Amino acid sequence: MPAADTGLFALLILSEFVGCAFFVGQSDWVVLTRRTEAYAYTLQHPESWSIEEDHDTAVFRPPGSEIGDGNITLVVYNPTETPPLPVEITYTTIRIIRVGDREIRVQKRDPASVTERYVAIVSEGDWVAEFRCFLTPDADATFDHMVGSFTFVAP
Repeated sequence: MPAADTGLFALLILSEFVGCAFFVGQSDWVVLTRRTEAYAYTLQHPESWSIEEDHDTAVFRPPGSEIGDGNITLVVYNPTETPPLPVEITYTTIRIIRVGDREIRVQKRDPASVTERYVAIVSEGDWVAEFRCFLTPDADATFDHMVGSFTFVAP
């Protein structure tokens, strides 16, 4: 298996381990590149999903879903410019996504929105990408793949 496919292979193995049923085939993924003056990133997402972008937020919705239905939300921010919430948040690790030498924790946080199942955080330099899942467990492998494919790039 070529080195470039290693991350996808690890995600497929992890997906089988956690018993996910909703994994989009490799050919059904497209790359999204987002650039701002301050940061840029790329990630893979299911081609059939809709995307709504607003400033530093991207909302990914499965086909047929509407506003108010479940989604995967990505929020990018600089913690030095964003004040912390006035509450103490605790995190419990649910699973770990391994991509190359990176380990990304998928965590349940408390307190959290009633519909938020878990979050995954990817940090690099001054920037944080926070993925939030508001979908049922059958989308876990899709969430893991999106998070695992995320990379900050030069703006």
